[in-house]
Amino acid sequence: MFDSINELTELDENYIYIRQLLNFHIAITSRISEFEQINVIKVDALPVGRAIKLFETHAGNQSQNDHQRLTSIYHAIGGNTLVIEILAKNLRSSIKVNPEYRLEHLLANLQRKGLLQLDENHGIWTDYKKLKRTTPRDVVEAIYDLEELDNDEKKCLSLFALLPAVPVVSAQLTLLVPAFNNINSVLASLSYRGWLVPDADHQNKYRINQVVRDVLRHKLRQLWQETAVTVRSRLLKLVTFDIANNIVNLSKDDSEFFVGASVQISKDIEDRSIEQYELLQVISNYYRSNGRIDFAQKFALDAHVLADSLSDQHENDGKYTFFLGHSKGRLGQIGMLYFTRPPYVKSLRVV
Repeated sequence: MFDSINELTELDENYIYIRQLLNFHIAITSRISEFEQINVIKVDALPVGRAIKLFETHAGNQSQNDHQRLTSIYHAIGGNTLVIEILAKNLRSSIKVNPEYRLEHLLANLQRKGLLQLDENHGIWTDYKKLKRTTPRDVVEAIYDLEELDNDEKKCLSLFALLPAVPVVSAQLTLLVPAFNNINSVLASLSYRGWLVPDADHQNKYRINQVVRDVLRHKLRQLWQETAVTVRSRLLKLVTFDIANNIVNLSKDDSEFFVGASVQISKDIEDRSIEQYELLQVISNYYRSNGRIDFAQKFALDAHVLADSLSDQHENDGKYTFFLGHSKGRLGQIGMLYFTRPPYVKSLRVV
C-alpha cells in the first residue's frame, strides 16, 4: 500500500520500481485522477449523513442546527473526510480547554478569516455573504493558526514537516536534535492541542496527519528547510557503517526511520554539496546492505551525478576529483552485484 502519492513526476519516476515487485497486489492512494499504466478506481466522499456521523464519532452528538452547519461545511470542502475528522477533533480539544466552546464558535473563527461564509438561505450567519467553495488546505490552515505557537513548538513541528509522515518515537527526535531538552513536554502539548496524534499503544510515539504536514511545509517552509540542513549533518553522524557494511549503534527500527528521514531530506534539500553527496551514499549503502540493489543503484547514481557536477564546478580542487572517483567505484561495485543476481546468472548460464 502506497499512501498519498500526489505528484505525477514522483509516480512516473518510481513506476519502474513498483513494476519489479512481482506477486504483489499494489494499491496507491492519490489525488492524481489518471495514470495510463494503472487501473484507477475513484473513491467518492462519504454521503453527507455518514459524514455527520463521522464528525459525531470524534466530537460527540450535535444539535439539529449544528447538522445544518455541518452540511454547509461538507459541501464547501467537497466532502473531504479528513478535514471533517480534523474539524471534529479540533472541536473536541477546544471543549476540553473551554467546556462552553461549541461548533458555532469554531465556525466563527473560520469565518473571521474569510474562509467559510454560510448560505443566508439556511438562516445561519446571516451577516455573511453567500457560501463560497474553499479547499481542505484553507480550512486546515485556518484551524491550525501558527501564531498561537511558541518557538519550541514551531521548531518541533518543523521536524514533523521535514520527516516522513510515519509514527515517531520521542527518543528518535532527541537523537536527531540533542539540544532540544524539553522535547517530551512540547510533544505532549502539541498532541493535546490536536497538532499531533498520539499512538494508542506507545506513550511517547506520535504521528502527524498528512494534510497537516502539507500545511506546515507550506507555512513553515523557511524553518523546515533550515532544519533539514541541520538534521542532515546529524544523520551523517548517526547512520554509520562497519567494515561489513552494517549500520552500527542503531536498532533495526531506528535504522529504518533514520534512513527514511535521509531519503526525504535528499529530496527536499536543493543544495549541491559534499554533505548531500555523502547522504546519498549513506542511503545507497543501507539499501545495498539489505539486498535492495535497485534502490542502492538509484541513489549511487544520484550521488555520482552530483559528484560529476561538483567536479566540473571545482575542476582545480582535488577533493572533488576524489569524490568523483569514489562515486565511480561505488557504482561499479553495485553494478557487479546487480548483474550477479539470480535472474541474470540464470540467463548467463543459458547463454
